[in-house]
Amino acid sequence: MILSSDNKDTFVAITDEIVEVVKQVGENEFLINGEKHHFELTISDGPSSPISTSITFNDRIIQPTEVGTMSTWEYYDTKYVNVNAKRNFDTYTYSALGGILGTLMAAALGMTIIGGIVASLGAGMAYNYAASEKYPTNVGYSEVWIYTKGIHPLWTKKAVSLDHAVYKGKNVYLGQTVRTEYSCTGCGV
Repeated sequence: MILSSDNKDTFVAITDEIVEVVKQVGENEFLINGEKHHFELTISDGPSSPISTSITFNDRIIQPTEVGTMSTWEYYDTKYVNVNAKRNFDTYTYSALGGILGTLMAAALGMTIIGGIVASLGAGMAYNYAASEKYPTNVGYSEVWIYTKGIHPLWTKKAVSLDHAVYKGKNVYLGQTVRTEYSCTGCGV
């Protein structure tokens, strides 16, 4: 659970029974219960056309249907997200890491097509990263495929993130995060 506060730079992260106060104190600097942590996040553009064939991530074959290429969804964009944390991901709680990733992604993406769902997407990515104790690393990589359906500005958006740990020089597939934002309930979209 991630709770906002009166201070826009501070949130409370609750994972199981662990409560953490997280405060952004610099562009990439966060205090977690008073301890300073540095996070770097870069986002770059992916291919301009949808991926129509299966792809392989570290010996796991991903089919296009796994990322929402259903007939009613239209491919919109792909973003590559690289994350570098101060410590290994599995030493962070899901909520604190998710809130931080959501904050950094929102700042980097602004009000883009995916802007409305980045906080939730960041939390899902953090869950996969933090659950990577088999691959102790502080470096992650996600490929985010973005789909839409409907008529602008009433379109519905879907973001599918294929999340990886960068471990011993290889991208190790951790899982996928899927988030959908419905822009207009009941308006026929």
